[in-house]
Amino acid sequence: MLEEKKTTPPPRYTQGSLIEKMEKEMLGTKSTRHEIIQKLYNRGFIEGNPIRVRPLGMAMGESLLLNSIAVAKPDMTAQLEKEMDLIANGEKKKEEVVEDSRKLLLSLLQQLIENSENIKKRFYDTLNEEKVVGKCPKCGGDLILDSTRNARFIKCIGPESDFFQFVPKTGKIEILTRNALSADCFS
Repeated sequence: MLEEKKTTPPPRYTQGSLIEKMEKEMLGTKSTRHEIIQKLYNRGFIEGNPIRVRPLGMAMGESLLLNSIAVAKPDMTAQLEKEMDLIANGEKKKEEVVEDSRKLLLSLLQQLIENSENIKKRFYDTLNEEKVVGKCPKCGGDLILDSTRNARFIKCIGPESDFFQFVPKTGKIEILTRNALSADCFS
C-alpha cells in the first residue's frame, strides 16, 4: 500500500539562519552581516521574520541572475573575502588584491551597464505592479496606490476614468483582494 504525502517547501530563513548561511557562504564579515540584512529590509527587498522576499527583491534577484551578473552568486563576494584574509595573514600584498579587485569590479560594472535597460525595465514593471490595488468601479481599469509629498491616494489609470480617493497619509495599507473595488469601499 502506498502512502500519499505532500511535498513541503524548506522552512523560510529567519534572520539568524540567514546569518548562518551568509557565514557558510563567506558573505560579508561577522560585523557586516547584520547591516547587510538591515539594508535589505530598509530597501523593501525583504520583510518579516521568518523572512519573505518582496516582489522588488525578487525582481532584483531575477534581473541579476537572468542577465548573468556575477554579483548575484556568492562566489564573487567569497573570493573577495578570501583575498582580504590572505592580506591579513601576510600571504598576499594589499596592492595585488586591490588590483585584482579593481579588475573584478570593473568587469561587474561593465556587465551592469550592458544590461542596465533589461534590469531597469524589470524594476519599473515590478514597481508598477506593486502599486495596483484593484479594478476601478467605474471603468474596470487598474486602480493604483500612489502618493505625493503631502498625500496618499488611490486613482484609476484607465484611459477614461476620473476615479480618485485620498487614503490616510500614515500607516500600512494592506490590500486583501485585488478584485473590483466598489465605490462604497471608499465612503
